[in-house]
Amino acid sequence: KEILAEAKKLNDAQAPKEEDNNKPGKEDNKKPGKEDGNGVHVVKPGDTVNDIA
Repeated sequence: KEILAEAKKLNDAQAPKEEDNNKPGKEDNKKPGKEDGNGVHVVKPGDTVNDIA
């Protein structure tokens, strides 16, 4: 029980830092980067691999 409480304290202390790093950093990188890149290569029903490439 004590170990879990310590772990929860550490997680709670890190939570704001992690969210601040992930939200502006990771999501901003993923949304304009990955999603836009994937949007160009959207696979539609009926498309073949050659059509996508």
